[in-house]
Amino acid sequence: MSNCSCNSQNDRRFEAVWQRVLPDLDPPPAGLNDQRAQPASAMDSDEAFLRYCIDLECADVGVCEALACRCAGTRTGRVCACLAAENRDAVRSCQTAYLILTGERYTTRLIRPCISSPLEALRDQCLVESENSRMYQEYAVTTQNAQIARLCSCLAEKSSQNACSLERLINQAYL
Repeated sequence: MSNCSCNSQNDRRFEAVWQRVLPDLDPPPAGLNDQRAQPASAMDSDEAFLRYCIDLECADVGVCEALACRCAGTRTGRVCACLAAENRDAVRSCQTAYLILTGERYTTRLIRPCISSPLEALRDQCLVESENSRMYQEYAVTTQNAQIARLCSCLAEKSSQNACSLERLINQAYL
């Protein structure tokens, strides 16, 4: 039996333990993809937006690292390892902007999901990168902070390039 966090039996066990240990609290925290539900325009501050971006980019690192491990020794694995490194750079850029803006550090936990279907994970990540690009473009024009606007423009371009890389990978490796 796998120890992956995406294993449905493990999810059921987690929920059962949660209910037994913390019955008075809300249901267990949502999955990684649920955190993408909030649009950039709904952010109440640049600080909140940067925290959101750090969390999202860290989730992208986890997915790309998991894909790189799952597809180790292949072109897909090598490309995903490069994408993980690029997303890690994006995390650091957002953390730097957050530190400059607030004077505080913000970190988040890296979660590497279980990948059962590389093709499905590649498709999902391609869509995520496209959505990230759109979100960064949108926030770049709404923020009043010139540094964050420049960062968002740069991250939008990188996310768009990542989406194109994933699209090419799907086209070459799976079609």
